[in-house]
Amino acid sequence: MRSKFHRCAERLPLIEARRHSDASRPEVLQAGNEERLLRRASLLVACPLIVGFVLARALGASGAAEPDPERFGVFYYLFAHHEPIHFVILLVLGGVLSALFFTRLNIWSLYTPPWTLALAWSMVALLGFAVLLLTGLGAHVVLHGYPLAMDEFAADFQSRVFAAGQVRAAIPDEWVPFANALTPISISTSVEGDSWISGYLPVAAAIRAIFTLGGMSNFTNPVLAGSTIPLVWLVCRRLWRDEPDAAWVPTFLVATSPQFLFTSMTAYAMPAHLFFNMAWLYLYLAGTRVTLAAAGVIGILALGLHQPVVHALFVSPFLVHLVVARRIGAAAFFAGAYLLGSVLWIAWWLRFNPSIGSVPGLLFSPPGAIQLLLQPINLSLLVSWQSIAMSLLAVVGLMRWRTMSPPLRNLALGLFFSLGFYLFVNVEQGHGWGYRYAYGVLGNLSLVAGHGWVTMREGWRRSRGLAFVTVSVLCSILVQVPIRAIQIETFVRPFADSMAYVRSLSPDVALIDRTSAWYATDLVRNDPWLTNTPKVMLHDKLTEAQLAALRTTDTVDSVDAAELERAGMIVTSVRDR
Repeated sequence: MRSKFHRCAERLPLIEARRHSDASRPEVLQAGNEERLLRRASLLVACPLIVGFVLARALGASGAAEPDPERFGVFYYLFAHHEPIHFVILLVLGGVLSALFFTRLNIWSLYTPPWTLALAWSMVALLGFAVLLLTGLGAHVVLHGYPLAMDEFAADFQSRVFAAGQVRAAIPDEWVPFANALTPISISTSVEGDSWISGYLPVAAAIRAIFTLGGMSNFTNPVLAGSTIPLVWLVCRRLWRDEPDAAWVPTFLVATSPQFLFTSMTAYAMPAHLFFNMAWLYLYLAGTRVTLAAAGVIGILALGLHQPVVHALFVSPFLVHLVVARRIGAAAFFAGAYLLGSVLWIAWWLRFNPSIGSVPGLLFSPPGAIQLLLQPINLSLLVSWQSIAMSLLAVVGLMRWRTMSPPLRNLALGLFFSLGFYLFVNVEQGHGWGYRYAYGVLGNLSLVAGHGWVTMREGWRRSRGLAFVTVSVLCSILVQVPIRAIQIETFVRPFADSMAYVRSLSPDVALIDRTSAWYATDLVRNDPWLTNTPKVMLHDKLTEAQLAALRTTDTVDSVDAAELERAGMIVTSVRDR
């Protein structure tokens, strides 16, 4: 006798196909209502840009965003120094496009070619390869192959350990007494202090380890980004079977998003989260027993990429929907899969990184003044790191909530959950390009934008709508991306040069004073097995006895502020001005 799960799984493709058919023919707007909706959406998009500009200027004028080795604050520095020009660009572009494309004059027309599936797949493959090529090149040219943030370094560190066939790297006996000073941020030492491991869950580092074995670790995220593009297209094809252009608009909006492109050049785990989320969604929408089982496996792995909350927030609306819709078999299967995944990764953390006990106190705290400041900044970053079309169409899609299919509503809820969760996190993201915490749900944002697109009249889409999206995408690629590239390269280069300088020193040990330069602490980066020379240590984590012991057996040099300043790092604090 077949189980309830099997009977449910067999019905799921029919249920989803019916819903996709309904979703592909949404209630469309009449011309007058359409224009009013677009104007309201434009004002809603302009609000975070205006607020962001005001906050950026206020932070800059108050000096709160200036570098200070005692206070760090790179998040505010990047926001105040990089964002105002982009707020202005997007506000001006939005105003021009509003005046041009919301007029009744039909000055654009579109001939839709007879797309074949083979031609469509060729274009998707070409677009994915272009993303891979651009982000792979950017990882070396823009980011100098340097994992700027310590979260990135931790992923690279652990990938090398995994590539060597180990889970933890043993610290050589002679260096164990100095482990506290040698340990980089985001790396955890054992209780005995004789080995170390990344403080994050392992799956993203394990994926990177595959590329590390081939000597191509910096291509990990570019490959994941390039592979995400066809997944977005496939999901769109599932959601809007009878609307070919509805598949291309979200796909191009993701592929040309500055947030997507630049974060995909880094070593962060976020590109893996987006890839796994889109893979899970496609398998879920396919709805067969095989794809649902595969989605369960993908979900378990996604929980363990680096932090479970990213995928959990994405998937939770779908799981609740299964229960509400009384699809008990599928709900029970996913509940079992995610319970198994939770047990697995909690066991991993407790076995290899017992400091997990301190995390809940960090994450779950009532919103305070800092969160109320951060959320408008984060929202403005989310908008300023996308094309204007992505933001505007997403707002239109949300305003057309009633016409959404259940999968699209779940995607919108996943977007809300992912953004709202960080209202209860009392720290900012630190380093990052754009709103890094939203990267895992960029697929949600683009698909909601796709819904906004298909609810518009076909006449608008084939004329002014296509021109609006085209100009927005071109502005993103030709204006936003080059400016971002210059800003990021200029910011990263001094840190990469300083690290190269420290590594070029001849002494056995190089001592770093954490207050000698802004983020000087991040220069403490050692090989997992301490094969690097010099060994880099944080000076203030050594006792006088340890310093004396070092100098009896090794040559020791202190890297002072003048040396780091010559390499380009910022050494002057606010108090010195």
